[in-house]
Parts: sequence; structure tokens; C-alpha cells
Amino acid sequence: MLSREVLISSRKSIAVRLLPSQDLKLALEAICVEHELLAAAIVSAVGSLNGAVLRTGSGAFKQMDGPLEIVSLSGILSTNGIHVHTSVATESGETFGGHLLYGCIINTTVEIVIQNLSDEFVFDRIYDAQTGYKELSIRKTVDS
Repeated sequence: MLSREVLISSRKSIAVRLLPSQDLKLALEAICVEHELLAAAIVSAVGSLNGAVLRTGSGAFKQMDGPLEIVSLSGILSTNGIHVHTSVATESGETFGGHLLYGCIINTTVEIVIQNLSDEFVFDRIYDAQTGYKELSIRKTVDS
């Protein structure tokens, strides 16, 4: 279990504060498993990183040293895979964004609110030959 504080409200919302030295992507994947999130979305997130590793739209990798402020973090979460984008700003305010990769290490904190949609949907990741990536596949839950 990760070192963090968690508040769960009626299984529909999860508020979490992640602590220094955690890998942000690993932490998000662990939250999905721990809370059995079949479908969820990041509603809000703020925090800082010691460093970031991002993949740009061109497929290039951008590695940055911190401290960096998270100015946006959004994405789809599921035990079947996550797809998260982030933008981070340097001390001078220069901003970079892309796909969140492993190696984004939390500096002081990351505070996240997650909306659990698992009562209605299941998000899967299925390889798409056209894009070359595992892309989102959405289905309704049996009960909805």
C-alpha cells in the first residue's frame, strides 16, 4: 500500500493526497487496483514534481528536471489501463505537456480528485492497428 491519505465518498468519488518520492503513474495505477476502478476520470489535480518524463504527440520523449508545478492533469483511469496527460511548468513558467510516463516523481504533494464511473461503464484498452497504441474501448456495465 502506498503512503497517502485517502477519502472515499460513497464509492463515486476518491480524494487522495500523494506524498513525496512516489512515481505519479505508478500511484495512479495502484489506486485503480486498490479501489477496483473499472472506469474513472481525473476531475481535479494539483501538485509538484521533482522531474517529469512525458511523451509528446510526435512520439518523442521529453525528460525534465524539477522542481515542476503540475498545471494540468487529466485522463481516463481503469484497472485495464490508464491514459493520462499532464502539463508542467518550470520555475521560469515555461510549460510542457504530453502523455504521463513512469518517472514523474512527486516533489511535495499531488492532490487528486477522481470520479468513479464503474457503476455505469467499463473502460478497456484494445490495440488499434491504425494508431499503433492500445486505445479506449467503452462498454456499459451489465447492471446499467
